[in-house]
Amino acid sequence: MRSPLAFASSVLDGFLPPGGDPIERVRARFFVAGSGAIGAAVSVGLALYALSSDVALAAALPIAGLLVPTLAFPFLVRRGVSLPLLGGGLVVLIQIGLSWSAVLDRGVEDVAFFWIVASPLFAALVGGARLALASVVTAALGAVGVLLLAETGHVFPDLMSEEFGRRYHIANVITAAAVVATLAWLYEGPLLARARALAARLHVVNADLRVELVARRLAQDRAEAASRAKDVLLANLNHEFRTPLTAVISGIEILEMEAADVDCEVLASIDRGARRLLTTLTGVLDLTEAESREAPLLSPVDVSAVVREAVATVRYEAAEKGLQVVIHDEGGRATALASCAALRRVVDLLLDNAVRFTEAGAVVVSVGPSPDGVAVAVSDTGIGMAPEFVGRALEPFAQSSEGDARTHDGLGLGLTIAH
Repeated sequence: MRSPLAFASSVLDGFLPPGGDPIERVRARFFVAGSGAIGAAVSVGLALYALSSDVALAAALPIAGLLVPTLAFPFLVRRGVSLPLLGGGLVVLIQIGLSWSAVLDRGVEDVAFFWIVASPLFAALVGGARLALASVVTAALGAVGVLLLAETGHVFPDLMSEEFGRRYHIANVITAAAVVATLAWLYEGPLLARARALAARLHVVNADLRVELVARRLAQDRAEAASRAKDVLLANLNHEFRTPLTAVISGIEILEMEAADVDCEVLASIDRGARRLLTTLTGVLDLTEAESREAPLLSPVDVSAVVREAVATVRYEAAEKGLQVVIHDEGGRATALASCAALRRVVDLLLDNAVRFTEAGAVVVSVGPSPDGVAVAVSDTGIGMAPEFVGRALEPFAQSSEGDARTHDGLGLGLTIAH
């Protein structure tokens, strides 16, 4: 069950428009509560007038006429009417009602109370500090006016002439309306100026964003077109180069079976060149595929078996350089959840890199358990890396020596693809 405070808050929120600034919503709640309380007080006053035998009912009809717009104020808040304007209208109605009460011999103390207390209070709740300050000044002027009237012996309505009293009431209402207009101007003027300035800035920002959005879309379209062209080019390279090179290498292998020793050396040189070209092309295609493909499907893989197969493919090249390729399998059969093709390609690249940059000694492949599953490590006795190159080792096409200073073949893609 909700508390009375929560229930009252929900009732007040029912008169507020949805959304809006939190501070403005608090002010709107105060206004709805204040106007409702004033309407209730006026209703009680009318009832007392009606029950009084010495007061003519016709004299209370103007107050009844003021009650209707007063009770309408909360519903106008719901319609989104400006709070300062509503507050100003309510202040005018209060001033008119108090002036009429003075006509009914209620005394000037009610009017003085309004000027000194009610006006700044409403201004503060509805419009904030700026309105409150202006209202305090005007309330003080009104209080001074009341005191001057009292000092000059004009205690309304007993000692005032009818003509003077009528002028006083008219001036009172005009002054109240002027105060409300001043307060609304002080509040709405800077607010509208800030709103216009903000709207102008937002217009400029939106225009800049539209220009940037168009530029980004054009850049994205160009990038997508370039990517499609690259894919077409690589597909053509795969077809136009890989297939003929495979045929050339196969033909060389057949010729080597029947050729003399001298011819075998020539064929071996041709074979190395063809394989080098095929390896380079494969590296470029692998890099492109690694950048664009989705995550591979994983399945249980015998890592030790994959390593043994990869080592078998480089033993001949390593033997030609006098290198040993050693496998250290610490756990026997090591199974991991991986992509068999991707794992084999990574091990091939690491072994190829190790054999290429090692002139003497051995290449060691270690397979063993790790906290994350199975670890495969490739080490060699090669030239290693310069400290300043380690940070760039995984970048595409990065090489420790470039240009004419290069001492080894390759595009510098092996570690990038393996990574």
